Amino acid sequence: PRGTLTDEIDCAANCHTKGCHLLCHDDVIGTRKISFIIYLTDPSWTKEDGGALELYNHKDGIPNVFPSATILPTYNSLAYFGVNAGVSFHAVQEVMGRECGPRLSLQGWYHGRELPENMECATLSRLKTLEDDKEPFVPFIDTENNETGTERKLDETQTNVNDKEARTNVLSESDRNYLSQYMNETYLTESSMKEICDKFENESSVQLRHFLKDALANNVKDDILKSDAYDGFTSNNSDENGNDNVGNPSLQYDIGINKCWKAVGPAHKQRYLEYNDEHITVKDDPIKTSVKGNDPSNAQKVKQPNNNHPSIAAGKQLSQIQTSLFQSLPFARYLNLITSLGQPLGHHSQTRRFRPGLDYTVAHYGILTKESVLDATLCFAKGSGNQARRWEDNGELMGNDEDVDALWESGDVGGFECYIAADDDSDSEAEEDEKQARPADAEYNAEDDSELLSVSVSDNTLSLVYRDTGTMRFVKYVASGAPSSRWDINVEYQLPEDDDDSNNGEDDNNDNEEDESSNENYDTDQI
Repeated sequence: PRGTLTDEIDCAANCHTKGCHLLCHDDVIGTRKISFIIYLTDPSWTKEDGGALELYNHKDGIPNVFPSATILPTYNSLAYFGVNAGVSFHAVQEVMGRECGPRLSLQGWYHGRELPENMECATLSRLKTLEDDKEPFVPFIDTENNETGTERKLDETQTNVNDKEARTNVLSESDRNYLSQYMNETYLTESSMKEICDKFENESSVQLRHFLKDALANNVKDDILKSDAYDGFTSNNSDENGNDNVGNPSLQYDIGINKCWKAVGPAHKQRYLEYNDEHITVKDDPIKTSVKGNDPSNAQKVKQPNNNHPSIAAGKQLSQIQTSLFQSLPFARYLNLITSLGQPLGHHSQTRRFRPGLDYTVAHYGILTKESVLDATLCFAKGSGNQARRWEDNGELMGNDEDVDALWESGDVGGFECYIAADDDSDSEAEEDEKQARPADAEYNAEDDSELLSVSVSDNTLSLVYRDTGTMRFVKYVASGAPSSRWDINVEYQLPEDDDDSNNGEDDNNDNEEDESSNENYDTDQI
């Protein structure tokens, strides 16, 4: 409305180089009223260069998982929109860094006289909102009786799970035989379990490399690499037959979606694909309901899903491991032995795929739990799964640009899972003002928050992390230059109540915060 703007104007020059992007947000901070962008990119810029402004529709203040329209940063053009809480959702597509150079722009805001309406719906407010309507934990599967449950008759030694001297005798022969169908048997020896437990008790986290048996892990890896090749996530963007006609899959929002792999949002909190083998009707097909493509002129065109996609075979294998191993009582009892946290009572679990140039999760207060939990994440990706090596004199990573393990470990292509401490409510007024002054589209910055742990992508590696009630986590946006998709089985385990629960791991987290290098990975080579 006329007369609602003030003389206050923010303006800055932006230079987005290869790999730069901004995740979905609504720009609401303070009295911002109108957002504007003047593009100064190379005149030959095309959609293959990325960097498009993505605009998101919403429902009840929650953005859709994919944008409804995109705007190319055409030279000497102006884009502007009103800043409205829970409405003006937008993002910047990753810049692909081709011959056109960086994405240059002048960007800023005109300010209004009053704060926007419905401030509680703003992105920053929603990300700081606790969620009380979480799904209940699912009970474990009793592999002996083919029933669900959390308890069975245990002998006296098995009951006394917190007795360190008795712990090595707890894993029964039947449990060992069951787990050995899936797991690297190195991790089932008494000496290994004790070593893992000692490390976990000291650091509240551990990584188990080459976790699945070789034959099983190789089958999974074959399927995920075939899926990535089929979708064009290769260095030359050619299909499985070598035909250079795929285009950049990182610019195709619906890539990899089919009857079993569905897109998960909302975009201001997360985007990834989740495997679900239940039959999906045409009415519920995620492509028909969520995806409009990256060209506004094609908004009404519907792309039919490829239900013969090799990712379906990959998802089926991962889902079977998720159910048969991670949701089983033998594995719950195994977790108790190697963590001393008590036998888990239930779980939440999912099989996920994070596609290069498209997918991520964001740290937000909805992740926080009322009770401490145990996170278990089994990751698959291109690479050997070995620990990336560093030079002793300077700590720099060894390897060249073709060393996939070193590339994942560097963090330059994202995909790593990061644990950070939630903001302390005791922040001073000045500190709170400084946080509010940060750009609404700012992603996690290690210098701004308290990073407790960062777990790099590593093939066939299980990460176990004790997460207390004040800790958030996120999977960093996977860059288009990543060697492959990040595939994982992600499980959150409900832990039994413990009188010392509030103190468990606090000292270790502080140690990790001071010296991240102490978080060396537990590896089969160390046994």
